[in-house]
Amino acid sequence: MRFRFPSAEAWPLIVLLMALSGALAYFIGIYALRVSVHELEIMDVRQDEQIKELMRRNEVLMVDRTMAERRLEVSNQTLEYLRDMLQTSEAELRKIREELELFRKITGPNREEKLSIHALKVFVVGENGRWGYRLVLYQGDFSNIAEGRYDLVLHGHTEGSPGRHRLSGLVEDSQQQSFSFRHFVALSGEFQLPERFEVERIEVKVSPSGKKLKAINKSFSWRRAMSDPD
Repeated sequence: MRFRFPSAEAWPLIVLLMALSGALAYFIGIYALRVSVHELEIMDVRQDEQIKELMRRNEVLMVDRTMAERRLEVSNQTLEYLRDMLQTSEAELRKIREELELFRKITGPNREEKLSIHALKVFVVGENGRWGYRLVLYQGDFSNIAEGRYDLVLHGHTEGSPGRHRLSGLVEDSQQQSFSFRHFVALSGEFQLPERFEVERIEVKVSPSGKKLKAINKSFSWRRAMSDPD
């Protein structure tokens, strides 16, 4: 089959059809592009709304977290305050019981006139082996003043080797280990434990002046004597 070129009269129509086809394709492309741009704009608006919603939720969560942290902080502070109050109350109750017990011993019908030890407590007062003590003595003979000296002997061991140290050798020279009282007295002071020395028991030696009151020699477990100061 032989190909025949269009006649001269048909060329204007062909050119017109080609122009119309090109224009139609152009307008169809522009329309499709506008539709795509519109869809993108809608998606962008939706994404902006989603981002704003997420930011709003994040702000709400941050506020809730801040409030929860504040509530937790207040709860912890309240718990610590109540714990301190409970410990203080327990310490005050122990002190009141000790004072009542001492009062009964001094004023009770069965009181003894001899010199006696009511209590011994030791407690940490600092770092590097610094300790404090509180020794309470009393007597039932109100007509005389009890006077004398006392000492504490700490029995224990250093890395397995038995040993002992006297309070008089662990305190500063300015501390006096003497007493003078009519009813009772609370003796206190501080001492430095030797390095690596572990105490097992404390021996209390009380040596009154004169011959009317007898000397005292009594041992206390270190663990039992340890306590917070009243």
